[in-house]
Amino acid sequence: MNIHGKFGELVGDMSASFKSGDEAFEYDFNLKGSVFHDRLLRIDYIDKVQSSIHFGVMMFMLDGFGRSLKGHFVAYGVQTEEIITGVVSLEKMP
Repeated sequence: MNIHGKFGELVGDMSASFKSGDEAFEYDFNLKGSVFHDRLLRIDYIDKVQSSIHFGVMMFMLDGFGRSLKGHFVAYGVQTEEIITGVVSLEKMP
């Protein structure tokens, strides 16, 4: 995940991969988001392949040390063709 920002607005991209049975899937997303009260983040993401219906939103809270983000996502899953949810945790790389 690569995120850059100014004045509380964020832009970037991310890659995600997962396995379902014997099949492996990889996706690339464009990101756009905002920072609220210096520690809450909302990041919307959408598949870079415009013909793919794969998008969602992540909500995070920054820890008190500024090193990790913990939160949840809700999305439309292109493989499941359903709304999916889950937990997300990100750690700052040294």
